[in-house]
Amino acid sequence: MIDDPLDTTDPGCGYWTNTEEAHPGVLTPLGWSVAGTGIEISTRAGLRAVGVLSATEVTPPERPADRAFGVFSGRFAARLDFFVEIGNRLPGTDGPAMVDQIFDFVPPDAVARSDRSRYLAIAARMPVAFATSPRRARQARLEVARWWPGAVVVEPTVGAARQAFAAAYARFLRVGSLDGELLLSSIQPLYEQLTQLAQRAGVPSGPLMSGHGTHEETQLVADIWACSRGRLDFSTLLSRYGYHGPRTGELSAPSWREDPGPLRVAVDRYAAMPDDADPAQAERARAAERQAAEGALLAALPAVGRPAARIVLRLARAYLPMRGKAARTQALDAMRAAARRLGELLPLENPDDVFMLTAEELRTGQPAPEVLEVRRAHYERHLRHRLPRTWRGRPAAVPLDAWVVADELPRWTAVAASDGCVEGPARVIADPDEMDVEPGEVLVAYTTDPSWASVIFAAAALVVDVGGLLSHAAVVARELGVPCVMNTQDGTRRIRTGDFCRVDGTAGTVEVLRRG
Repeated sequence: MIDDPLDTTDPGCGYWTNTEEAHPGVLTPLGWSVAGTGIEISTRAGLRAVGVLSATEVTPPERPADRAFGVFSGRFAARLDFFVEIGNRLPGTDGPAMVDQIFDFVPPDAVARSDRSRYLAIAARMPVAFATSPRRARQARLEVARWWPGAVVVEPTVGAARQAFAAAYARFLRVGSLDGELLLSSIQPLYEQLTQLAQRAGVPSGPLMSGHGTHEETQLVADIWACSRGRLDFSTLLSRYGYHGPRTGELSAPSWREDPGPLRVAVDRYAAMPDDADPAQAERARAAERQAAEGALLAALPAVGRPAARIVLRLARAYLPMRGKAARTQALDAMRAAARRLGELLPLENPDDVFMLTAEELRTGQPAPEVLEVRRAHYERHLRHRLPRTWRGRPAAVPLDAWVVADELPRWTAVAASDGCVEGPARVIADPDEMDVEPGEVLVAYTTDPSWASVIFAAAALVVDVGGLLSHAAVVARELGVPCVMNTQDGTRRIRTGDFCRVDGTAGTVEVLRRG
């Protein structure tokens, strides 16, 4: 029997959660072998950099059940037990609290305990990571930006293409490790500090989380707007953002560099919007709201607590805008270009069969045609299923045609990710290749990736099945001033395009008021 590389063979009896926000949809064998191994390595390297893991724990375990990440029915998943253990090692928090914040779910058997075995290492390493990771991340980001335009031009030889793939993979690992280090040492702790400060002061935390300056994804929105107003030509826009695409995290999906059609649609959509919809105005409004929220926070705190609060607020302004995926996305696009070249050069029945290979096979050889045929069949089968939000051991994949929309008017209370309350008709986007939103519509999606920033801007509100406060969709929505509710779990199943909805991103509620 031929094994399916898109199903973890030994998941153990621990708890897992669907994390398609990192890599949406069904991955190909090549996509999973790159993303799964790469994110496992970079996550462990980031945890080692801040002292949470020992030197012996950096290498990914041989047994899949012991790893941080797995794949089920072709979809990316995280092992919650691993992150509970990590949380228990961190000073100032615990395992259940950490997984609740990141994944919005706590395994029933999770136990909060203080594991002090890494405290000395964390005390030595965390301040260094906090002080140096932003500079190193910015440097790596600039290096990758300079490297990417040439990296997607791959010479037409097998040796050169394999070398290009390996070089891009090495970049992916490096920037991923830096991203993990920055998130763990700086961004996530600052989010926690802001939340705790707001709770102590009795003020909303939402406005404190945004308005800190331009993020990479909001800069994309600003440049599409400039192109729609004739201030930036399309070729320049494409040269800056061609690494994005409808399913950025999957190697087989075309990027805008290969198919600029979706980007042209976005430019045309923005061109039809009124001038007062300029995203620069939203950015200024978010900054003003943040400044007012900071003033209210400081005024509500006792005098003795204000100096420390001012330090946290100043650090948040510097660190939070650094949350982004551009460097990793460019490295993935360079791997995409090398893989496509190998698809043309290797003796394959179809060039797209290259994505049915694993990264190791791409470097060393290829399996027999019948193996690729079976893998293709597995991949096509996975496309017809979905996973539950969380599970223990092995999940029961649900056929898409079994996800029946109920007749009653549904309502959710989920993660309040971006403030504001609006009403409008829903636009449910199940296929990223067909994402398009009319101004004033409520965008309902299973998950998003960085390229979705272009349509989030046009939406009146955003409702997402999977993700939490630090998800891409939540970060972008806050910066753009779009009300957002995350982690509804089944919004795309129970909301229909045309349904009239109310979305309250402050309270975290979504309600279908009437069917369309």
